[in-house]
Amino acid sequence: MLFDEERLRELHDINIAKEATEKAAIEKMIKNGKLTPEEIADCFTNFSVEDIRQMEKELMQTMKR
Repeated sequence: MLFDEERLRELHDINIAKEATEKAAIEKMIKNGKLTPEEIADCFTNFSVEDIRQMEKELMQTMKR
């Protein structure tokens, strides 16, 4: 079954929204400080430990301002 362009756009938008929601949850977990980047990455399989560490680094830089 082939998807038409509109359906592909819809799926893309859903994936973007899901990723944004997951990033917001990860940021909350980082701010909470109770879990390591490895533990957070175990909860969100779309993000590697390195992704989590990068988010943590960017978040800390933003919080210093």
